Amino acid sequence: MPGPDLVALTGTKGEAALAEARRTMQICNACRYCEGYCAVFPAMTLRREFTDGDLIHLANLCHGCRDCFYACQYVPPHVFAINVPRTMSEVRLESYARAAPGTRLLVDRPQLGTTLLLALMIVCVEVYRRLFGGDPGGQGFYAVLGREAMIAFGLTTGGLAFAGLAIGLLRYWPHALPLGLSRISPQNWLRAIRDAASLRYLGGGGAGCNDTGETFSGKRRLFHHAMAWGFAACFAATSLGAIYDHLLRWPAPYPWISAPGVLGTLGGMGIIAGTVGLLWLKRVEDDAVTSPAIRAFDRPLLALLLAVAGTGIAIRLSHGSAFLTVAVVIHLGSVGALFVAMPLGKFMHAGFRFLALARHAGENR
Repeated sequence: MPGPDLVALTGTKGEAALAEARRTMQICNACRYCEGYCAVFPAMTLRREFTDGDLIHLANLCHGCRDCFYACQYVPPHVFAINVPRTMSEVRLESYARAAPGTRLLVDRPQLGTTLLLALMIVCVEVYRRLFGGDPGGQGFYAVLGREAMIAFGLTTGGLAFAGLAIGLLRYWPHALPLGLSRISPQNWLRAIRDAASLRYLGGGGAGCNDTGETFSGKRRLFHHAMAWGFAACFAATSLGAIYDHLLRWPAPYPWISAPGVLGTLGGMGIIAGTVGLLWLKRVEDDAVTSPAIRAFDRPLLALLLAVAGTGIAIRLSHGSAFLTVAVVIHLGSVGALFVAMPLGKFMHAGFRFLALARHAGENR
């Protein structure tokens, strides 16, 4: 049964997703042709029955490499109609929706929900700017919105994101540590970190993923690396900027050739390259393999991340110009929308997948 801290997948969509996942895993567990392809199938073979919690765990362990679909003899039009990537993506989507209250709009109407959230945050930032304005004699973006106001905005939206992500992970935790797996050892945590950092299972069975069809490819893994490490570089740039400002008394903005400047620029370029690449892959991928709901869910959030990176670089390019105010308002609105959306949607997958990898490492040991 589902863990007590993650609401069961109830309702028509949740029940249908779990029922199809259970049917699929029962057939796959009898066949086992794809046993060496990724983490899902070895984990599947450890089970004779599939509880709701097991299915949620397997769904978050699945990286959607699609290798199993093109290798399977039971895919449509066969009467079994097996489609593991699509089935698992629908269970994942429901697990995101149930992990955080208020997610349903982003799941059911992702384009509308994301657009409304972005518009609301841009309006809020503009009102915030008109109330507080810039610092007298402030340079760069501090001339648009003062230092203290900027810090307060970041702490508020960042705090909401952190709290929401923590709640979602705590609700998922019973699936990471179910009965019979009382703890995750340091070795298993390290294995999960290595697997997550290398995106090991976006390599399928080793030859790559079936990103656009039957041909193996490493494109999605490459684009995901660019986006993830770009995000990490931007986070490092922001953290260094806080150290420079609060400890070294060196206020922003920082030169292009400085640690925060280089990390922020490279990180922004990495996010842009990664998100554009992933959006392109979602446009050309085989529609039969992936759930339309998960594609519709992913695209607006990738576009939101692209807006954050693009407007961040636009701020650096527009210093001293009339466009700076517009760039700062749109950038802060995009950042605020991204932070609010983090615990409500696809960004939960990083934490869920990491915990699933840690459990998988523990089960293998």
